[in-house]
Amino acid sequence: MCVGVHYTLGSREMRVLFASSNAQLPVHTKDGITLMPWGRRPKQAGKLPLGGCAYLDGIHAGNWERFRPRGVRLWVRSFAEQDVEGRVHWHALTAGKWIKGLLAQEGAERRVYVVTLTPVLAETPYERWPCIQSG
Repeated sequence: MCVGVHYTLGSREMRVLFASSNAQLPVHTKDGITLMPWGRRPKQAGKLPLGGCAYLDGIHAGNWERFRPRGVRLWVRSFAEQDVEGRVHWHALTAGKWIKGLLAQEGAERRVYVVTLTPVLAETPYERWPCIQSG
């Protein structure tokens, strides 16, 4: 699962880990970049799903439909992923690319999840990988 992100907000460099109870992700909106809560942790109030990621297969299967899902762009410079041995590695994004996010809502509660997929290479050390897009 994506465990951290690095982004620039104004002149501030931000490194955020999902484990932080106040973790937020930079979401691209028509008004610019807006910070939104990143997923939900155990013991956090709310009704949206626990965790910080949404499997792409689960989205396509309709598992998120009751949360009025909307695809969003997450403007990060790099992300941290944990391998199967528990080591964390940082990966830079190429200019012009972003990570696909899912904005979910339940009443007034709104949270963003990193959209992930299962890598197709058998020899990859990761069980999940963020959905990276460009255009």
